[in-house]
Amino acid sequence: MNRILYIAGLAAALLSFAASADAVTWHNTGDTAFSMTGGSMAFTSTAVTLGCTGGDSAGTAPAGSFVGATLSMTFTTTYTGCIISGAPWPWECSRTFTATSQPAAGQTNGQLDTTCRVYAGSTLICHVEGTVPATYLNPVPPSTPGRFTLPTSTTLKFTQGAVGNCPMGNNDLMHMTQSTFTVSAGTGGPTPHFGPYITRTP
Repeated sequence: MNRILYIAGLAAALLSFAASADAVTWHNTGDTAFSMTGGSMAFTSTAVTLGCTGGDSAGTAPAGSFVGATLSMTFTTTYTGCIISGAPWPWECSRTFTATSQPAAGQTNGQLDTTCRVYAGSTLICHVEGTVPATYLNPVPPSTPGRFTLPTSTTLKFTQGAVGNCPMGNNDLMHMTQSTFTVSAGTGGPTPHFGPYITRTP
């Protein structure tokens, strides 16, 4: 009986050691709230292209250090200058960035869960949802703020909005051109406020 208890205790200790050896600690020593600006981008589906001249984002990041396999940051983007056939189509997206790795110093890779809404006036015309890869690059003071890069993707899907006449299609995949969002202001971190500064150990 004692031998069985000894073996069980040894196994538990080994599992605990393995878990601690694999533990990841994420750190944010930069801003915890931030604003970003983005360049022009285009969304294409069913041969219809919605082009936007830019976008403004507001986001948040966790403060301090914590143990976990991933780190999450959220931001909401309001696109500007979005035109279809000469008419304005306001467009907004809510996003959650789930960081999973740091393949290089200052670079954090992960997935961006996205939900977007396209309006004609005040009427919700199209809904967009899906996940795309994304990369966050830490700021490099004194002149380079943090920035998110969303590569070209075809994994977001259009569905009908409230009135069922989305010109981008229904259950159709969307082609999105690459875009970059650059931090323009921040709070909660040291000056200069250039956005979150994400590291991880080990």
